[in-house]
Amino acid sequence: MVISNATLSLRVAIMTAFLLLVTRIGAADQLIQDIWNYLKEMSIVKNETFEPLVASIAFAVWVAMFRLIDRSQQWRKFKIIDEEMRESNYLPPPHAVKSLLAYLVPLFLFDMLFPRRKLPHEAPSTILLLSQVFLGIFVYDFLFFWIHLSMHKLKYLGFLGHAVHHRKHPLEATQVVNHSFADGFLQVMTNIITLHLVRSHPMSRAIHNVVITYMLTELHSGFDIPWMLHRLVPLGILGGPPAHEKHHGSGRQHFQQFFTYLDRAFGYV
Repeated sequence: MVISNATLSLRVAIMTAFLLLVTRIGAADQLIQDIWNYLKEMSIVKNETFEPLVASIAFAVWVAMFRLIDRSQQWRKFKIIDEEMRESNYLPPPHAVKSLLAYLVPLFLFDMLFPRRKLPHEAPSTILLLSQVFLGIFVYDFLFFWIHLSMHKLKYLGFLGHAVHHRKHPLEATQVVNHSFADGFLQVMTNIITLHLVRSHPMSRAIHNVVITYMLTELHSGFDIPWMLHRLVPLGILGGPPAHEKHHGSGRQHFQQFFTYLDRAFGYV
C-alpha cells in the first residue's frame, strides 16, 4: 500500500494530539465529567432508546456525508471501482426506512411503559472511555466474523437473507443499511451483546455507536481516501473499503469487517 503525504501528515497530527492528551489527562478527565454531568440530566439520555437513536442518527449522517462525497467530481479519483451513480441510488431504500421505524417505535413505547435506565453519577476516565470504545469495536468485529462467515459457508443459513446485502456491486454508502431483517437483527444483537460483555459506561456506549456506524458506512463507501481509517492505521491492521469491496465482489474472502487478523489466520485474504 502506497502511503501518501496526506496520510503521513494525518498520522503525525493524530500522534501529536494523543501525546498532548496524555500530558493533559487530568483536564481531559474533568472535561468528560462536565459533559457527562450535563448529558445525564437530559430526559432523552435517560431513556434506554437513546442508544439506538444515536446509532440511527449517526448512520443517517455518515451515509449523507458519503453521498455528498459521491456527488463531487474531485473525489472520484479515490473511487475503488468508478461507476456513475444513478440518482435513485442516493435515496434511502424504502425497506430500510420501514426497518428503522419497526426497530425504534417499539423501543420508545417500551421505554415509556417500563422506564428502567439508571445512569451512573461518575463519568468514565479518559483512558477508560477510550479503552471501552476500542474494546467494543474489537469484540464486535471478532463475534460478527463467525456469524458472517457462517452465513456465507453454511448453505442452510440462506433463509437469513444475507444475499440481499450482496446485490449491489460496486459498493456505495447506502448499501450499509441494505440487508434483510434477519441480517440486520443479527448485527444489532451482536452489538448489544458486545456492549454488555465489555460493560461499557453509557457515555462510552454512545461514542461506540457513533464510531462503529462510521466504520461500517466507510466500509461500504466504495472509496479509498487518504484519511480513511485503514490508511491511518499502519501495517494492514484494518482492511477498510478495498478489502470489503473484494468481499462483495467474490463472496469468498475478507469476511472480517474491520480488522484482518482472522482473515489472515484462516487464509481468507
